[in-house]
Amino acid sequence: MMGRKMGFYATDEDQVQMRKSMDSMMQQRAPTQSDVEELLSKTEPSTDIVYLDGIKKIAGYECKKAMIIATRSNGKTDTTNVWYVPDLKLKGVSNTGGSLGGFGSMSPQLSADDMINLNGFPMQYERKLNRGRKMIVEVTKLVTDKEVTDKEFNIPKDVEVKPMKEMQNGGGFRMRIGG
Repeated sequence: MMGRKMGFYATDEDQVQMRKSMDSMMQQRAPTQSDVEELLSKTEPSTDIVYLDGIKKIAGYECKKAMIIATRSNGKTDTTNVWYVPDLKLKGVSNTGGSLGGFGSMSPQLSADDMINLNGFPMQYERKLNRGRKMIVEVTKLVTDKEVTDKEFNIPKDVEVKPMKEMQNGGGFRMRIGG
């Protein structure tokens, strides 16, 4: 951030409080007429998983095919083709990485939570993007028996790590714009 190496952490309690705070801010915001009209026209977002025939080997694992169909609140649907390993389901891990932040910046329509109900671990997914582009994210190597040592999680000494509360309160970071 602004040339400084910084990291922030949040406990489970902190995350609950941040969600409550965000909800509270959203409720305090007075709705405009267009907000009311938009809310009335929206449908409840949903996700459906359709399991298909087909087998494909990815990174040495036999994978099955599924389609995840996400319906947005405006009624539009987005389809993601997924190849998954039915015998491998990791607790609390819903995605294979890639451009995630919940399939974030590249495909905000599908979140990582949409993958949680998949009957296995996703090894490849394919999304159609704007302007005829296509994005494919695929696991190329999966190591399940590696011993992971604590030192692999060591944070370099030049990275300043603070609680998330400090970031939310400015974290000592100040920016002046103009004169």
